[in-house]
Amino acid sequence: MVPSKFSRHLKTKDPVYRNKSKYYFEKIRSNLEKQAKTLKSFCSVSDNVQLASYKIEQLLAKKKKPHTDAERVILPALEIVVDSMINTEAAAKIKLILLSAETISRRIKEMSQDIDDQLREHFTHLNDEFTKFWALQIDGYQQ
Repeated sequence: MVPSKFSRHLKTKDPVYRNKSKYYFEKIRSNLEKQAKTLKSFCSVSDNVQLASYKIEQLLAKKKKPHTDAERVILPALEIVVDSMINTEAAAKIKLILLSAETISRRIKEMSQDIDDQLREHFTHLNDEFTKFWALQIDGYQQ
């Protein structure tokens, strides 16, 4: 904030802080930044965890299984296997994988929107007349 506007704000809106030094406000700012970093570190997941989540979601989509299978069947099965074959610490890391039905549904929508955006961008760069109206047909993949 511009210093003149800040001092006017302190005089009119927050007179309690009017006599505080510049150091006081810098300290508050640095504390808020530290808190934000700490919160971000607790809330963020590693790239490996996110990659595992996407791969499991892709497997469910290919096998045409319900999203709830990930949270109800796959995740507990992974925990049992890893706990039995590796160790308990690794099993605790498995619990970090986000596999709720809502998360999977949201990510599938995001991925389909991204694919649609990429196709639209690709076809808008082409100047042919036939690309003004287009449709995409995908046949089901069976293994």
